[in-house]
Amino acid sequence: MRARALAGAVAAVCVLLGLFGDATYRQAAAGDAYRVVFHYEDGAGVTEVYEDVRTGERRLMSSRLRQEGGDAPEQVYNERLQGRLPVTLHERPKNVLVVGLGTGVSLSGALTDEVESLTCVDISAGVIRAARLFGEANRHVLDDPRVRIVEQDGRNFIKLTDERYDLIVQELFFPYRSGVGSLYTREHFARCRSRLAPGGRFGQWISLSQIGTNELRSLTRTFTDVFEHTSAWLVGAYLLLIGGDQPIQFETDHEALAYFVAGHQPLRDWSAAAPINSEDNLAIEHAVPLAFRSLNTTELAIQNLRELVAIEQPITV
Repeated sequence: MRARALAGAVAAVCVLLGLFGDATYRQAAAGDAYRVVFHYEDGAGVTEVYEDVRTGERRLMSSRLRQEGGDAPEQVYNERLQGRLPVTLHERPKNVLVVGLGTGVSLSGALTDEVESLTCVDISAGVIRAARLFGEANRHVLDDPRVRIVEQDGRNFIKLTDERYDLIVQELFFPYRSGVGSLYTREHFARCRSRLAPGGRFGQWISLSQIGTNELRSLTRTFTDVFEHTSAWLVGAYLLLIGGDQPIQFETDHEALAYFVAGHQPLRDWSAAAPINSEDNLAIEHAVPLAFRSLNTTELAIQNLRELVAIEQPITV
């Protein structure tokens, strides 16, 4: 009887909250300028999509703190470019693996005519579901027969798969989130290298407003320690490190050359004094949150851009 009475009380409270209050505080979190068109909760956190009541533009939010992407025109342009650039830097990108889905816009940029199969891994069931609300912006990429979506931790997927890929790309992550530092370790980069087909390449995107300069050096040193041929490419305030066992060969008029920053040796020299980020020394995960007042600021992005401009060179990758 007591259990039945308790269950009835819980049900009554749920009904009252549904009728008279914002039970999950979703609308309170979004504010008056947005309406919540998607809400999902699980062990990975809260995933929501906010829609601007004036423009109809949407934003993908995780844990009500971090914007994972959106469908504003400028965002769509940059995200498609971020998806396309790593594919452009490979001569034959037939089989591609992408870690991180977001809105799916960058994934649509990666799905060029040369790509025969594309696997995308994301740890969040909420993000996978929410991506369909950005169908117009991502060109309904989740419905393309060449695309396979896997709900799994990206690090574990790479550790366990026996498949080989022409190109592996890790999308933008938040370095100050617990566990993300493990995606930047020497051991993880080495596992990614071992999953590449002959002539394959691995790319890592980095937001220059979300990582301190010392930590960016550490990430770069770790990356160049694993990959024999590394180069850096810049799209706005987003840096792409791409590495492999062979140099990238280009015609002099290739469209990607506009984004080139530096090749392997300048990157090695620039980062030589930084610590290696390893599984037993997660320097990046430890240090980035300590500078929380600088994170996601224009000033931090400019500081990192100045460092990169100082080592910019003619293309020799």
